[in-house]
Amino acid sequence: MTNGSDDLLDGSIDEVRDRLKAFGSITDPDILQTLVEITGDPDRAGVVREEAAMTLGRSDSENCREQLQSMVTSEDPVIRQMAAIGLGEDRADETILWLIDLLTDTVNKVRNLAERSLLKRTSQMAKVGVAGLLDLFTHPLPLTRSPAARLIGQTQDERGLAPLLVMLESETWLERLWAAKGLGDLGIQDAVPALVEHLNNDEKNRVRAAAVDALGILRPENIVIILTESSKNDEDEGVRKTAHEVLLALEFETSDSDVDPFAED
Repeated sequence: MTNGSDDLLDGSIDEVRDRLKAFGSITDPDILQTLVEITGDPDRAGVVREEAAMTLGRSDSENCREQLQSMVTSEDPVIRQMAAIGLGEDRADETILWLIDLLTDTVNKVRNLAERSLLKRTSQMAKVGVAGLLDLFTHPLPLTRSPAARLIGQTQDERGLAPLLVMLESETWLERLWAAKGLGDLGIQDAVPALVEHLNNDEKNRVRAAAVDALGILRPENIVIILTESSKNDEDEGVRKTAHEVLLALEFETSDSDVDPFAED
């Protein structure tokens, strides 16, 4: 691979991407500047710009990190998208907080990319990001609160239980849906009564289906009774199907665990 920046952009899109992927830590200031220019160049192919941003993130260099931080506050939403993508590759604890800040962005795609990058860094998010995520539960933008619910569930931090239970009672069905999913991922049995209540009574079919999935993860003692009732009597075919599929999965796992592969030895 060429070490200088002059040849970095030579060749096809695939060749340039492969060259970028081969970089380790970036120490050459000319290469760093070239990478920054690529991410900001609207005439470059999107995949090349994204790869340049990820190269900055993978570098684990303070200079590269500073460039990504400046992109986070850019007035150009596409640059902020590049920042979110690049930060998904970074490994510094502080950059988790930058991604959480991007969840408040006014542009939907920026928020989505920030959420995706946080999901790639779940263990770090659980280590340093819980307080920041909890703050988002009171954010005025519903499309910021919803990813906060999904992400707090992934942390499996018990501090997420109370705000998720509050969100489960939201007037907005999308928030109730993500609260249900978050409660399933959180893995705390105290959420079961509220999830059962919404499975039985929520007016929105997608919220009831999310409650089915969450209960399938939590597996309370009476899970078979709960889901059998739903699979037979819910008014929505999709919810009935979801409950049936979760029941089948539970039955398969139970049957599979009863098989001794060495029984005939």
